[in-house]
Amino acid sequence: MKQLQTESPSKASPQNHQGRMIILMVITTIIIIIFQVQLANFIYRGEQNFWQSGSDSYGQLARALIEENLFTLNHADPTAHRPPLYPLFLASILTFTDNPQAIIVAQSILSGLTIGLLTGVAYFYTKKSWPTLIIIFLFALSKFIPVDNIVQHETVLFTFLLTVGGILYWAETNAHSNAKIVGLGVVLGLAALARPLAPVLLLFGILWLMWRVLQKNAFSHSLKRVGLFIATALLVLLPWGVRNWISLGTFSLTTTTQGANLWKGNNPATKDMYPELDADELAPLLYQTPTASGWWDPLHRLSTMTEPEQSAYLSNLGLAYIRERPFHFLKMGAVKIWALWTPQNIPTHSGKIEWTEGGARIYDLMPFYDDMTPMFLLYLLVLPGLWKCRKSPFVWYFIMWSLALTAVHAITFAESRFRWPLNMLMLPLAAVGAELIATKIYATIGHFIKKS
Repeated sequence: MKQLQTESPSKASPQNHQGRMIILMVITTIIIIIFQVQLANFIYRGEQNFWQSGSDSYGQLARALIEENLFTLNHADPTAHRPPLYPLFLASILTFTDNPQAIIVAQSILSGLTIGLLTGVAYFYTKKSWPTLIIIFLFALSKFIPVDNIVQHETVLFTFLLTVGGILYWAETNAHSNAKIVGLGVVLGLAALARPLAPVLLLFGILWLMWRVLQKNAFSHSLKRVGLFIATALLVLLPWGVRNWISLGTFSLTTTTQGANLWKGNNPATKDMYPELDADELAPLLYQTPTASGWWDPLHRLSTMTEPEQSAYLSNLGLAYIRERPFHFLKMGAVKIWALWTPQNIPTHSGKIEWTEGGARIYDLMPFYDDMTPMFLLYLLVLPGLWKCRKSPFVWYFIMWSLALTAVHAITFAESRFRWPLNMLMLPLAAVGAELIATKIYATIGHFIKKS
């Protein structure tokens, strides 16, 4: 971040600040790694273990890669049900040891490095050490995010790459170079191989171009920069697309669940079960449709289709539903945006679901544990932080990703876990907000003392 020092003047020399920032980042990284490992030791006690956590399909894919040299879930047919990076991450560790503790430590290191980088961002803005305590406190208080970092989920890997992308974007905006743009394209391309968000990358590029034009930058020069970024990201995604073309007959840069994701958020049952239940609860019912005539009749064909055919078919069903009920689509879009950003944890319940003639019925509902206080506090502190840093490229990186991700999930479906990487990007801004509030309070108290 040396080239960024012109943004924030300070009495101490830049060298001193850089040294302090590095020390602070290292200490914070070590603290978070220890915290995550100890949290895992607390969670995985007795019969509970890592391979039963999160989404077990990731572990299945990783073992298939090692044992059969095949990306498959059934030991025979190639799949693109999941993006490849996190299974490859798991497989790279399983090559050396079957002990899941090694995976937990590796994911804890990723978590620690992410918080370490975000600590550096907060220190750059404030030139103070104590706001780091705000980052650590809010991270630990959030509960759901630290736990998600040590289960079979891609979130911790995706969040690390998203954070590195933010640092690269910030550095590139302050001192342009093609190397930084290529680096940004590689990192965010890898992020789209951890979580299937190729459309979000395209939207991010469009928003970046619009932001540069609004900043009075030459359109042609801006187009070249954004074009280089998109081209690089697509090159990173290209091998996955080629593999899918050869193995599955479809050139997909994401997964074969994209059609299902669109359908899950746009069908007659959505209004009856969302956002109380996880939209993934619909997936098993795709192959358990009732025999009686109803809106689910088109789903009977799915069992005879290949993965790409299922994705295309469900995508067409979802699009048809949107065309037939445009106002309901807009209404549910607003609900999905709320579900993505509300401090309440979504989904709110576990339960059972069954088809009805006009939609679905949910029953045996049991509320999940929830605590909205951490997210309320984070949002409260982020607002002044966003205002103070409103001209910073890191803030606009966060805003552009937020807009792009919101647009995609408003069309498909949204849950709190999809937002958690963005919550991580909020942490340094919340620390800045806390520092700003503390400074104002200190100045006000000092003013009253002088008057008295």
